[in-house]
Amino acid sequence: MRKTIFIAMLTAAFAFAETEMETLRAEIERLNAQLEIQRLNAEIQSLQQVQSAEIAEIGATEIIEDERNEIVLTEIDTTAETVNAFRKIVLENREWTRNNFVGIGGGLAIGAMFLDTRPIRNYLRELQMIPDRADWENPLKNSNLSQNVGNREPVFLIGGFGHGNFGNGTIAGGGGYGILAQISSNVADTTFVATIAGGYGGFIFGGGWSNRKNALTITTLVGGGGLAVDVSKRHSGSAFDKSNNWKWEDRDNVLTEGSAFFALEPQLAYTLSFMRWFHLGIETSALLMHSRRGFNWTNSYTTINPSVKLRLVFGCI
Repeated sequence: MRKTIFIAMLTAAFAFAETEMETLRAEIERLNAQLEIQRLNAEIQSLQQVQSAEIAEIGATEIIEDERNEIVLTEIDTTAETVNAFRKIVLENREWTRNNFVGIGGGLAIGAMFLDTRPIRNYLRELQMIPDRADWENPLKNSNLSQNVGNREPVFLIGGFGHGNFGNGTIAGGGGYGILAQISSNVADTTFVATIAGGYGGFIFGGGWSNRKNALTITTLVGGGGLAVDVSKRHSGSAFDKSNNWKWEDRDNVLTEGSAFFALEPQLAYTLSFMRWFHLGIETSALLMHSRRGFNWTNSYTTINPSVKLRLVFGCI
C-alpha cells in the first residue's frame, strides 16, 4: 500500500516537473523572441539613424551645391552684365567715332593732275631763242619743244597722307604727292624729251561729316614743293631707218632746271566705307602754285592745277 502511494506521488512529481519544464521552456522561447525583436528594433533604429545621417548629409551637400550654383550664376550674371556694358560702350564709342571723326588714319592717293605748263613752255621758248655764239651752239634752237607744250598737260600723280580726327569733324594731318610727265619733239634723227618731275606736300587741316557708310571731307593743304625740267637729246641711226627699231645709240643731257613754289590746295573728298578700317574714296582738288623766282630766276608764275585722285584710306576716315 505504501509502495503504491509512493509510486503515485513520484509519478505526480514527475508530471508536475515536466509541466514546469514545459512552462519554463515556453518562457525561455518567449524571452528569446523578445530579445530577437529588440535586436531587430535596435538594428532598424541604427539603420534609420544612418539613413537619416546620409539624408542630412545629402541635404547639406545639395544645399552647398545650390549655394555654389547660385554663386556661379551670380558671377555669370555679373560677368554678362559687365560684358554687355563694355560692348555697349564700345558700340557707342564706335558710332561716336564714326559720326564725330575721332581717331587716326591715313592712306594712299593715285590719280592725274592737269598741270599748267605755260611757265615751262615760256622758259623753253626763251632758251630756244638764245642765239648761237662763236664758241657755243644752242642745242634747243630747233627742238620745237615749246611748241609741243600745251597750256595744260596731264601728269601722273601719286602720294600719301595721314591725319588725326579730334571730334566735331575737325581733321588735321599732313600729306605729300609726286608728279611726273614727259613731252617730246622729233627733229630729223633727233628726239628732244622734256621730263617734268616734282612734288609738293604740307600741313592738312579741315573738317567733314560722316555716317556709317559715307563721308564727305573738305580740307586744305598748305605747304610747298618744287618742279624740275630735265631736257635730253636722243639720237637714232636715221630718222627714216626703221630697221633699228629706234634703239637709241646716244643720249645727251641738255639742261636740268628747277623751281620751288608755295602750295595751297583745297581738297573735296567723298569716301565709302567697306570695313571699319578700310575705305575707298575719290578726291577732287586744285593746287595753287606760286613761285617768285620761276625757272632760273627768270619768270615768276602763279598757276592753278586741278587734279582727280583715287583714295585708299586705312583706319579712321
